[in-house]
Amino acid sequence: MIYHFLQYVFYCIIKVVSIWSSKGRLWINGRKDWKTKLTDCCKQDKNWIWFHCASLGEFEDGRAVIEQTKKQFPRYSILLTFSSPSGYEVKKNNPIADYTCYLPIDTAKNATTFVEILKPSIVVFVRNDIWMNYLKALKEKGIPTFLLSFNMN
Repeated sequence: MIYHFLQYVFYCIIKVVSIWSSKGRLWINGRKDWKTKLTDCCKQDKNWIWFHCASLGEFEDGRAVIEQTKKQFPRYSILLTFSSPSGYEVKKNNPIADYTCYLPIDTAKNATTFVEILKPSIVVFVRNDIWMNYLKALKEKGIPTFLLSFNMN
């Protein structure tokens, strides 16, 4: 319950900050119409492997695994999501992924909808950016989910 409330508070804070912050605006605007964009992307009957990276540093940690996955499993499409503009803005047109987008804020509804639209075969969270509602939605669907380069300090 507290987690869900904090997600809402975080979103509201970013919304206010986006008035003055270009990074905040990118964060908010990048998530607009995400359902329509993801649905359009997933119209073709593809098998998806989803990699999530918080930002550019996490992407760099997972790059070799993403590249090898693309080479070894060419019949799978790669979805790459980011939480932060620092990763998305730099890698949004990178050919390593078939589709790159922001990860919608971690609400139960967003997570369930995202997973239902994408129908990933496998999900890999790179480093420590894991989200409770997404993990729950993936578990409910029985989708194998992995952590890459996870670090507990």
